[in-house]
Amino acid sequence: MFQAEVFAWWAAHAVGGTAPGLGLGPAVRVDAVGCETGFPVDDVGVSLTSGGFILVQAKSGMRRLDPRAADLRSAVDQLVSAMINGLDVNGIAIRPVDDVRDRLVIVTSHDSSQAFDVLGRVCGHLRDYPRSMPVHGAARNEGERRALKTLLDVVESAWTAVAGSGPTDGELRRFLRVLEVCRLDLERDTGADRTRGGAMLDRATVPQPFAVLVGIGLEAARTRTW
Repeated sequence: MFQAEVFAWWAAHAVGGTAPGLGLGPAVRVDAVGCETGFPVDDVGVSLTSGGFILVQAKSGMRRLDPRAADLRSAVDQLVSAMINGLDVNGIAIRPVDDVRDRLVIVTSHDSSQAFDVLGRVCGHLRDYPRSMPVHGAARNEGERRALKTLLDVVESAWTAVAGSGPTDGELRRFLRVLEVCRLDLERDTGADRTRGGAMLDRATVPQPFAVLVGIGLEAARTRTW
């Protein structure tokens, strides 16, 4: 269900003509949304009018931001694999992840640790962080420093598992520029982000339009379609 709710969140952007944010530019719009799309990160795929993609790993109830947490490691593993191996966007050629038009996203639910909000803020800092500055300097307080250290530990481990060695400084910075972490409250009737999603659909003529999109997301996951 959480996967379908995350699908509905991005589908609401498409239906409402709302910019996706995440530093992708004010003119970019969501062109299509799918589930189980065949990308290395395949829970939810978002195709953009710029030719880029938002690829989402949806994991509800992530209780700990800890390098030993299996759900965090699993999510980061998928994102790192996509970053290293590239994106098969047309069945013919694989292109590298583009730090201007692509985003690799971990989305978790409102009942997850609030530390993921902190990590999300750190990711926002890293998106445009000067290349001449040390990566650790992107953290602005003690909570952000702990979150960033945890992230870097997990990324280093995942990268080594896929590539045989850790990322170079350039590879790490490029990955961090496309990485996003979001904690969404999509609870029916009460969720703040569910309310925001509904506001994007204020011109809809069907009852409970966000719930309708959740249903479409469930079907998209079942049929593995956009």
